[in-house]
Amino acid sequence: ATSKKNVFNAIRGYKDLNCQSLRILKPGGILVSASCSSQVTFDMFAKSLHDAAVMARRQMQIIEMSSQATDHPVDIHFPEGRYLKFFISYVH
Repeated sequence: ATSKKNVFNAIRGYKDLNCQSLRILKPGGILVSASCSSQVTFDMFAKSLHDAAVMARRQMQIIEMSSQATDHPVDIHFPEGRYLKFFISYVH
């Protein structure tokens, strides 16, 4: 999502991609999912993963959540600089 007007489609794409992945992942599998769009917030991306799990009728546990490394600091006046969202989840 390069702009705010693209956020809805980006979220839908993340949700659909993760839902498809969850449907083919065997129980006990690990789902790794990331977004590097500054327009998609951490909470938006987390909700898209939740919605994907609901759609796929799968249970997930987040093992790890992360963002970009310390060599890419986030300016307090520019929260969009926290562009990377990275989730590792255990899938039941």
